[in-house]
Amino acid sequence: MTTSVKPQLPAGMPDETRVWIYQCDRELTPEEDEKVKALTRDFIEGWAAHNVKLKAAGEVYFRRFVCLFADESAADASGCSIDSSVRFVQGLERMLGTSLTNRFQMTYLDGDAVKSVHLNSMPESYASGAITGETLVFNNLAATLGDMKANWPMPLKDSWHMKFTK
Repeated sequence: MTTSVKPQLPAGMPDETRVWIYQCDRELTPEEDEKVKALTRDFIEGWAAHNVKLKAAGEVYFRRFVCLFADESAADASGCSIDSSVRFVQGLERMLGTSLTNRFQMTYLDGDAVKSVHLNSMPESYASGAITGETLVFNNLAATLGDMKANWPMPLKDSWHMKFTK
């Protein structure tokens, strides 16, 4: 798979746009990728807070990440709208038979490939040189579109993941 280091993020949304990044614990097949993209578009079309449609976007990146974006300048994403997005993601997990909420995996770029390593295995991966301080990792804790633009991906040495290499 050929990757672009900086993916095409939603245009026309301010940097304060809220972001939720869900990482798949495996690469989606091309068929799964297309299905998840279609389901995400359908979800975004109906995503609302207190019966007000959210100015939102959704995308699948690198066949690994389902990302939801909500520009809260018109309406805030409330508890019920966030709950509906979590139910949507849980439905994707059931359909795919995989996890999108496993926070114990670090995903990184290895040339054109997107790979993952369990946080517990990072010391060995770092010691062997499989990952280095320059390895580009995906900071899935980015909370806003601006954070995502600046830090997704970012060098391991600048990431919160670095503490797991020791």
